[in-house]
Amino acid sequence: MRLRNIINYLLEETDNWDNAISLWYYDHPEGFSQSVLSVLEDNAVDVYNELQQKGSWCPGNCDMAAQLWKKVFEDNGIDAEVIDGFYSDDHEEGQSHRLSSDHVWLEVEGGIFDPTAGQFGKDIKLSNYWLNDNTRAYI
Repeated sequence: MRLRNIINYLLEETDNWDNAISLWYYDHPEGFSQSVLSVLEDNAVDVYNELQQKGSWCPGNCDMAAQLWKKVFEDNGIDAEVIDGFYSDDHEEGQSHRLSSDHVWLEVEGGIFDPTAGQFGKDIKLSNYWLNDNTRAYI
């Protein structure tokens, strides 16, 4: 019976891992450091579980997820800044789009980590993140 419980636990953790990372988008011009990648790997399931326990886990709760990840990064000695901006599949500089979504993500080591990007589909692009009608956050 104990082995069955261990196997069930491992299967549940694997499902939680898959669920947690399926929403992620991250990009860095030179690639993230190993320490950032390790923090992501080591904390994915714990953060996902904590958001679920708070009743806050849905792909659209970007602020809650970003704030929690910010704390995780900083607890591990990595600076992370929460960015409050917009996401649009068809953003063009100088124009606002009614289909744009208010959105929150993190800037880590000069790159982007978006723990809830999956709400926008699978074709996430760095150029679709922007701060206001005239300024893209990333080009």
